[in-house]
Amino acid sequence: MPTHVERPAAPLAQSMSASPVAPPPPDYNARCRAMADNRVDDAKQLGASAADLAKVQQDVYRDCMAQSARPTQ
Repeated sequence: MPTHVERPAAPLAQSMSASPVAPPPPDYNARCRAMADNRVDDAKQLGASAADLAKVQQDVYRDCMAQSARPTQ
């Protein structure tokens, strides 16, 4: 009959001392492109002209990137 051997648990301080891995920075370019594409889809459904669609996409992307580049407080 095998005997049960208990081993002490690893000290909590050692497992907590490792610095947490920071998440990668947000991909503002992809996020702003997706937002602009969504606005273009909305404008298409409302019957916007091709020129208006291009302007909406450019304006939304530019504004989104400008807001994303602001430092946070």
